[in-house]
Amino acid sequence: MFDVTIRRLKEIKSVRILWSTFCVFLDTFVGTGINYRKKSLSYKKKVLILRLDSIGDFVLWLDSAKEYRKLFPSDAYELTLLGNTVWQDLAIKLPLFDHYRFINCRKFQTSPIYRLQWLNRIRKQKFDIVLQPRFSRQFICEDAIIRTCGALERIGVEADCANIEHWEKQISDKWYTRLIPSNSISKMELRRNSDFLSELGTSKVRSSVPTLPIKNNFKSAIHLPERYFVLFPGAGQTYRMWPKEFFATICNKIFQFSGMPGLICGGSQEKAIAIDIKTSSKANLIDLTGKTSLTELAAIISTAKFVISNETSAVHIAAAVNAPCICITGGGHYGRFLPYDVDDWIGRKLPISVSRLTNCFGCHWRSSPCMIKGQIAKCISDVRPEDIWPHIEDIFKLLMD
Repeated sequence: MFDVTIRRLKEIKSVRILWSTFCVFLDTFVGTGINYRKKSLSYKKKVLILRLDSIGDFVLWLDSAKEYRKLFPSDAYELTLLGNTVWQDLAIKLPLFDHYRFINCRKFQTSPIYRLQWLNRIRKQKFDIVLQPRFSRQFICEDAIIRTCGALERIGVEADCANIEHWEKQISDKWYTRLIPSNSISKMELRRNSDFLSELGTSKVRSSVPTLPIKNNFKSAIHLPERYFVLFPGAGQTYRMWPKEFFATICNKIFQFSGMPGLICGGSQEKAIAIDIKTSSKANLIDLTGKTSLTELAAIISTAKFVISNETSAVHIAAAVNAPCICITGGGHYGRFLPYDVDDWIGRKLPISVSRLTNCFGCHWRSSPCMIKGQIAKCISDVRPEDIWPHIEDIFKLLMD
């Protein structure tokens, strides 16, 4: 209850200022100076990589994640990834780092005791280098860890202000020993990730579509139809969700055209949406919301004939498992996460972004139509089922070839 109250209060700007100030004061109990450690004969530099953002951001980062081992070879460096618990079960299947640690980011930002425990735990590890590659960093999350970690080198990105206030950024910029410039706010995230690596000293890294090794690592215990498509109607915020009636309409058209059943996937918070879509649709739909782990979801998407989704993690998972995906893409971050802009994509199925241009494109989800509680952003609601259908027909043509 305390955590929920804090999250609601933080939505008020004046309270956010007070909470950020309190966190800065609280964190000083952990320490803020350089935390040197003694060298030994078996000395390896300890490197911590912070990646505390959401599922989709992590999947996009996997293209670059595999390159860190080349930059920090195992004979001289010990690599630790500090990640978000929401994608923990996905990350531990990928042998990219020496150690994995996971934080409940919401709890870290709202529970003083949990926060101090983790900051103290990180500082005691005495890392030599801490890397923070996230462009839209958070003042009381990544920046706070940078401030208290005690590392001699603390490297980050010249961030935008999507998740941070200007005054917070002015303060936290000084906590880094080096900030890597980022030339464009709208640069596709895959290119931004490879640019960060290049600035660290690797040879030029070409951006490509991330991959997930499904066959070896991920399995689903759920009995699946032989042929099916996946529907992903959630998106975190209401203003980014395509109308439920549009999902129901497109499901009807698919069922009338092919008889193919659909699986509605997502978290338990999408259960009500799934029920509404099923109720208003005549298609054969199976509700799996809240019934799959992240790895099971990846396995289900990997064998789907295609995916229809809002702009959320399912789109990037589909790209990583090379499944056809149609995404209703809004204008808030258009060009940053979608459409894909990569150097290497031959043989890969890139997500198909379907959009209707509106005057507020590029608003970073801050224009007034997007922020009215309970209302869908115009750039999302303007996309109609008839805009989606030609792309589905194209997929069916390929399936029949």
